Amino acid sequence: MRTLLPGEWIDGDIITMYADYKNMKKAEKDVTSPRCWFLPTYYSQAALANWGSLNFAQAAGFRDRYMGRLDTCEKIYVPINCDGHWYMLLVDISHATATIWDSLESPSRREKMINESLAILASLDFVLRQEARALFGNRFSFLNFQIYCQASLPQQPNGFDCGYYVMKYMDSPCIVVHDSYQHDSDHARLLLALYLVQSPLNKIRRRLI
Repeated sequence: MRTLLPGEWIDGDIITMYADYKNMKKAEKDVTSPRCWFLPTYYSQAALANWGSLNFAQAAGFRDRYMGRLDTCEKIYVPINCDGHWYMLLVDISHATATIWDSLESPSRREKMINESLAILASLDFVLRQEARALFGNRFSFLNFQIYCQASLPQQPNGFDCGYYVMKYMDSPCIVVHDSYQHDSDHARLLLALYLVQSPLNKIRRRLI
């Protein structure tokens, strides 16, 4: 939680904790199976290290913990770290698109982000191949999805709040994508810390509140 202090770069554990909480809330709301999957940061880390080296046990672990039924899934949220900068890849199954959401756009990073997005899509083919082909046919592939960069997103006013924006991209409604959004880093981090401390996923919650 120390990385939520003012001016600190937010680490992957905090983002994963937020993703876990979003998965839990979605599971409560969508009793049959969640329509949105929020993947942990270590999914993209494993996929980008070499998705082809993922073994059956690793793939099954991600599948069982973070993914519901593919036939009800509409969107997959994948937080990714590119050279110390967090961004979100939003995979929209119903529209066959993969959109990069970036709160600190840089032309110099764009090509690398697109290549990383392709690697993530390839990893989803590996993890979900059997179920995807049963649902959509043998020619289905996440790699065929169109990749876009989300235009006109509000940009972070500093060099350390990318992790905060990535977490808030998971929200519905997502306030940080609106032109009217005014970012107060210290206040936003305080609210986020309180939110996570009070989360049922916090094992020492009862000792803190």
